[in-house]
Amino acid sequence: MKEVETFLHKLATLRILDPACGSGNFLYVTLELLKRLEAEVLDTLHSFGATSKLELEGVM
Repeated sequence: MKEVETFLHKLATLRILDPACGSGNFLYVTLELLKRLEAEVLDTLHSFGATSKLELEGVM
């Protein structure tokens, strides 16, 4: 479970750069996929019966 929490923290503090500085579509798609991944990680934590400290602290 500690590994899942560590991964969730890394995911919450991840920064994404759009090197093309284009229309922003890259950033939109990236955010959508990261939010899906975040939901899967939170579901995994909840299946262990845990609540993430990040959820409680508002890091996300």
